[in-house]
Amino acid sequence: MNDWLQDGFAYDRWANEIWLRTLEQRGIDLIPFENLIGLPTMYPDFGVEPRLRIADVFCHILFAQQIWLGRCVQDSEPAVGSAANRLPALNEAWIRAIESIAPARMIAYRNTSGTPFEMPFGDIARHVIDHGTYHRGQIREIFDAIDPRGKPPETGFIGFAMVREAAKAAGNL
Repeated sequence: MNDWLQDGFAYDRWANEIWLRTLEQRGIDLIPFENLIGLPTMYPDFGVEPRLRIADVFCHILFAQQIWLGRCVQDSEPAVGSAANRLPALNEAWIRAIESIAPARMIAYRNTSGTPFEMPFGDIARHVIDHGTYHRGQIREIFDAIDPRGKPPETGFIGFAMVREAAKAAGNL
């Protein structure tokens, strides 16, 4: 399962980096992580205006990853800096967690409402990957309201797999 999780987080980083570049190219400002510390997760209270909403949803993906990482890894660093700077560090922290925590290890945590839960680490990691995919789908829909003639980037898993296979065939992996 660790290989599957590592592959999932490689995909997640690839897709998030594509959307990050796309949003930056459109001049969409993302919320610095230090402005989110101590706040409950923004979902479902995203902004209404499309440019604000798309920024909120993207930042929510990364901030939720930080929240889940903090639940699984006691000494995880707090999220600070821009999304562009934080995205690689957050992904690398998840890879380190996958390498050091058994998928079956039970993780006790409290949700943002304070309700206690306990879940296997592998299920939490899979949820984090799925959560990003879900919200990138929302971002794609919002993108159409911002740039109706623009073509949103393709960030589905199969696209990642094609890029990865092409890199392997070229000897780059």
